[in-house]
Amino acid sequence: MEVAADDAEVAGAGPERDRKLDDLGHEVAERGGVPLRSPDGRRYGARFCITAPDSAAAVDVGVDKFRRAAAGAGLADSPVVGIEAPTLAELHDRNSAPEVPDLVDITQVAGLLRADHRMVTILVRSKGFPEPAAELHAGPVWTRRSVIDFLRRTEPDCTQCGYVYANVAPDRVPRALREQAGRYRRALLAAPDDEVRAHPVAGTWSALEYACHVRDVLGWQCDRLRLALEVDGPVFEPMGRDERVERDGYNGQDPAEVVAQLAAEAGRLADDLAGLDQAGWQRAGVYPWPERAERTMEWMARHTLHEMEHHLGDIESLLAAARRPEPTDTVPPGYRPADQRPSMPPMPPSTPPPAPPVSPGMT
Repeated sequence: MEVAADDAEVAGAGPERDRKLDDLGHEVAERGGVPLRSPDGRRYGARFCITAPDSAAAVDVGVDKFRRAAAGAGLADSPVVGIEAPTLAELHDRNSAPEVPDLVDITQVAGLLRADHRMVTILVRSKGFPEPAAELHAGPVWTRRSVIDFLRRTEPDCTQCGYVYANVAPDRVPRALREQAGRYRRALLAAPDDEVRAHPVAGTWSALEYACHVRDVLGWQCDRLRLALEVDGPVFEPMGRDERVERDGYNGQDPAEVVAQLAAEAGRLADDLAGLDQAGWQRAGVYPWPERAERTMEWMARHTLHEMEHHLGDIESLLAAARRPEPTDTVPPGYRPADQRPSMPPMPPSTPPPAPPVSPGMT
């Protein structure tokens, strides 16, 4: 039977987590089991071969063995999230069955990519698309997994702005942060003050509030980076983005000071990132967004650049909306309703034209 547990208790604990999982492997082996670990590293478990009258009894024995092993490794609080207890006959049938890969042809690839068949015919020949798993008489076929992996590598991670994390090399992030800071300065200082502070779209921040948010994100990311370089597997606290808008009076701040502070924070983070070696990029901490998960500094650098690019787009859209003229009830200067206009002078009475002369011979 197999027992699986969630890695929640030790997620992000760095070397301490690795030590506990190594200890778990020894504890499981001492109880006659085989330690297991999921490919993403988020779950761990064990496989035991148990002789019991039925599956329910085998589960009881196996879970007890696993819990004792987990307790011995300091993982007693991790919840059990899965149990599988096949019989020997079921294992034999499973292992003897041929493993057939899930293959897709070009029509199915087009469906997966949501693309036109003609365009997919070109795409599958391009550099970067996975090699076919086989060339059949009817045409090439690919494993479904390879096509889905390709889709994940190339589809935007942000469907709103089109940002693709995998397309951003970490070593270009420092320069890009500084360039983005310059774009913020130009966007905010070129707009009138009332437009910078306006809320033309209900339920959204103003352009100035977005700039203040990005400035504070840059400062927090720099502090998080420095913490991750000093401490193994730190847990990063949320910055409280929504609370800061009112608490810090974002919309009352001076736009010129805000963009200067934003540029300074971008430069500070860029300098720290530029000094990282390969091991530094792979330092990690538990990041609170979009879900609580362990993230490397490489991911955090890409994510910070995404924050800057995405919110600059928000600012440009808000400023454009603030410039858009509103419907008005005013009338052109000098305009007066018809009943208030002066009347035209009366036309003189008309006289009928004289009768045409009668031609001789006509009656």
